[in-house]
Amino acid sequence: MKVIHLPFILFFALISVIASSHAQESDRNKEVDKAYAKLLTYLPEGAQLIHVPYADKLGSYGPNLTTTYVNDADVTGGKLIQLNVKKAGKNIWDDAVTADVGGEIKKGDVVYMMFWGRISPEDQNNETIRLAGLGIQKASPPYNKILTKDVELTLGWQTFAVAGKATEDFTNYGSQLNFPVSTGTHIIEFGPVFIFNLGPDVDMRSLPFL
Repeated sequence: MKVIHLPFILFFALISVIASSHAQESDRNKEVDKAYAKLLTYLPEGAQLIHVPYADKLGSYGPNLTTTYVNDADVTGGKLIQLNVKKAGKNIWDDAVTADVGGEIKKGDVVYMMFWGRISPEDQNNETIRLAGLGIQKASPPYNKILTKDVELTLGWQTFAVAGKATEDFTNYGSQLNFPVSTGTHIIEFGPVFIFNLGPDVDMRSLPFL
């Protein structure tokens, strides 16, 4: 009897796992949707989201780091990207978080970015970490910056915001997010990243959280 019923037991167990996974994904989507909706209330009318904000849509490159995607209920969206940087590179951009940014950006458009970051609880050696040049740039040489920000990470989650005005046109996926992290030995984490094109007629001094 056990042999006969085992496939059914496995089937229902699989259904339960799938249902649980879908429920978790739905909860994650709701959290990010709420953050998106709240952020929109502070931004000018017509703000266009041009990047999928989930942390597991971020990638990385570099010889001195390992990357892990972790579930964490403390960050919006419930997932983070963790970067274990073994040592400083010759250049701070030798190791970095990266992602392609969708949507055209025209010269004069104001681009706004908000993201979550912290030092990982697994890092036992750093209480603060300064990172330079986090921003959005052209996706090909000479990698001209649209916007950039220096940040100081701490052990608790923080939100950071930065805005900049494009000095040239960028095609669809012609720009990319780039967070250089090759500044030392550390373990750091990023949550979701929201990127908006606000168009040309925006006073950056009026934007929130800058």
